[in-house]
Parts: sequence; structure tokens; C-alpha cells
Amino acid sequence: MDNQHRLIEAIGKALTETPHELDGFTWAAQPQRDWCHQLDFSISTLNRLIKLPPIVRETRMIGGVKVTLLRIGTPGPETPYQIARKMACIWRKHLDGRLTTEREFGLLIGLAEDWPKGKQVEIFKTILANWGGFMAGVKLSTYGTTSMEKDRFYRLPSISVIRRFHAVGVEQYLIEQQSGMKG
Repeated sequence: MDNQHRLIEAIGKALTETPHELDGFTWAAQPQRDWCHQLDFSISTLNRLIKLPPIVRETRMIGGVKVTLLRIGTPGPETPYQIARKMACIWRKHLDGRLTTEREFGLLIGLAEDWPKGKQVEIFKTILANWGGFMAGVKLSTYGTTSMEKDRFYRLPSISVIRRFHAVGVEQYLIEQQSGMKG
């Protein structure tokens, strides 16, 4: 039996013994090292195999342990968590390796939930690429209010400010899209 079939059998066994529910699916959940030990695979072999259909993979922290979640099937729709991971990667690249905190990651999930579906990552990129324009929009949106944001300017991007003024980011994205249209 080849390695992929052995892994599929192990997933099936784990699904019956210790199923884990996440995002509307039932997953086989174990730390990566446990999958490797159980199947006598190297980490590189496991990583290669879990990228191949029909295996669907996800990773999460469960009980303070990083767990590799596996199931057989087709990928489901992209979740806010997965979109937030993409935005966190963009954030890290844009800010020279600065990681998001747990709180900031939660704010990114909120942005992924509130922004228009399928546009979240593009809106986030737009804001980071033109932070000054975003902050100008924030200032305009708070004009005439008692908000302290009207008197502040954050030189570096702030996820908490983006989350608080998420509607400004959508407007900035739409304006950029419209200005780029030929006509």
C-alpha cells in the first residue's frame, strides 16, 4: 500500500475515534509529529501528501497545541480565519516581519467577516499601500465628532484603526477601483 493510502486510512480511523468539528466539517486532529510517528513518515513526506487531493488540511491551536486537521473531501468555502491568515501574511511582509498579536489576528477575522466577500484581501492591500489616504479618510469620517482619531495620525499602519474604521477602507478600495476604470 502506498503512503497516500496509508494516510487516508489513518485519517478514517482518527475520524471515528477522535473526531473534531470545525467550520461545518468533521476533521481528524493530531499534532503533526503524531501523524508522522503513527505512520512512520518524515515531516516532509507528510507535508507533501497532505497537499494532494482528496486530502484537505488545516492547522489550528487547540488546547495550546498546534494541531494538523485532516479530512477527505473537497475544500469548503474560504473561512474568515483563512482570510485573516492571508492578511496576517501580507501584514508581516508589509511591516518587515512584524507578526500580528493574538488580539490583532482577532481583529483581522472581524475584518474578514465585515468586508465584502471575496474582496477582503484586496481591501487590506489597498489600505496598506496607501496608508496616508486611509488616514485622510478616517479624518474626514470623524470630522465634527468628538473622536480622538481626527487629531491623530498613525505613521505606521494599525490593525485596530483599520478595524475601527473598516468602512473607510471599503470606500478607499471602491474609489481606487473606480479611478482605475477606463472610460
